[in-house]
Parts: sequence; C-alpha cells; structure tokens
Amino acid sequence: MSDDAQRERERRLRQGDDPADEARVLAGALRAGRLARERLALAAFLGHAAARQALGVPPGDACAAWVAALDEAGRLALVRAAVARLRAGWADVPSPRAALAQALAALEAWSACPCDGHAATLLMVEPQLAGLAGGGASPERAAFARAARDAARGAGALTGLTWGEDPLEPCLLALRDAGAPADPLVRWALGPGDP
Repeated sequence: MSDDAQRERERRLRQGDDPADEARVLAGALRAGRLARERLALAAFLGHAAARQALGVPPGDACAAWVAALDEAGRLALVRAAVARLRAGWADVPSPRAALAQALAALEAWSACPCDGHAATLLMVEPQLAGLAGGGASPERAAFARAARDAARGAGALTGLTWGEDPLEPCLLALRDAGAPADPLVRWALGPGDP
C-alpha cells in the first residue's frame, strides 16, 4: 500500500467512532516510527481512550517531563486546550464575577491571536485572577479562577512574559484532572496537525 493510501486509511479510521480502530492505527503509527511514544503517552495521560489502548500500559504521571518535551506548537495547543476547557465549564461557575468574564474573553482573544497585544491584556487580568483564586469565593469559582490564572500565565509564557515558574504544568494537570476534552493538545500529540 502506498504512503498516500496508508495515510488516507489512517485518516478514515481516526474519524470513525470505534476507539479500537483508532487504537490499531495509533499502534501501527508507533511501530512504524510515525508517532513518538511520548506523544502517545501524553494523549493517554489526558484520557484519550484509543491512545490508552494503543499504549497497552498505564500512561504514567510524568507531567513535568511532558511539559518540558513540548515544542512551541505543543505548548500553544496546551494553552488552547486549557482555554477551551474554561469555555466549556463557564456555565457551571456560580455567580461569576465580571473579572472572570473579562479574563475568559482575554484568554479567548489570545487563543485566536497569540500576539503581544493580547498577552499584555492577560498580564493585566492575572492579578485579579490570583485574588479570586484565593479564599472568600465559592469552591467552584475559586477553581475556575485558578484554572484561568494558570491558562493566562501559560499564554503569557509563550509570548515572553514570566511569573517565575513554568505555568504549563498546572494547565496540563488541570486538563487531566477535569476529565475534560483536551482536543487541541490531543490532536497535536497524535498527529502532525497544527494546533
């Protein structure tokens, strides 16, 4: 089978509804060297069923190592996945404050256009998020504020801003712990696609 035919077959199988079919495609790509084991393990870590099946072993808990191994496209995909998770969870935030709405809007704007101007806006909302993540808020609102703060810090880090620590590890852990779809990051991990 030609390479083009094989890629077309893989694409069709990946778009199907059967995780077992996708797991076979992923295992084949791993064996053929078209998919790095670390990327497959990252997708499994994030809860991707077919990646877990193709891996055949528990994905482990090497969060810091995975974050360190992400290239720029992977880091961008991670922050975009965190922003998508925030948007999906917005309806569950009780009595959201205006600062949270402003932060979510700023994160979505940065996600669509990760430029210095949008990063500067994130720099302005981050202290408000840090305050809301502390005491005094409902547990759900505080958790949302922490996740938004981590996403804002991750976005800022990609544009040269820093808060003295790598903010992407909390983003990755939050995605895993929420059990939320991390589609942009999983797409990056399992394929050659651009986030």
